[in-house]
Amino acid sequence: MRSALWFEAAELAIEGKVSISSLPLHLREKIMEELRTPTYIVDTIGRRVVESKDGMKKRLKHSPDLADAFNLSLLAVPKVGVERIVGHL
Repeated sequence: MRSALWFEAAELAIEGKVSISSLPLHLREKIMEELRTPTYIVDTIGRRVVESKDGMKKRLKHSPDLADAFNLSLLAVPKVGVERIVGHL
């Protein structure tokens, strides 16, 4: 689920369906740092799997809580195919 949220949030942002531009600059910078941090792998059945939160904590020197909250907030954004993404993870 965590991986699906990360990739869904990225796709919505690329499509211009979400924006953080109205947030104060210091929050935008912090969220963007966290959103740009994770790496991912493709597992043996072809799913993209985002780096663990512990791995991100080591590199960021803090928990990526803002990015996780941002990604969770997008669960309610309607998009065709969300059921397919969530159903496979």
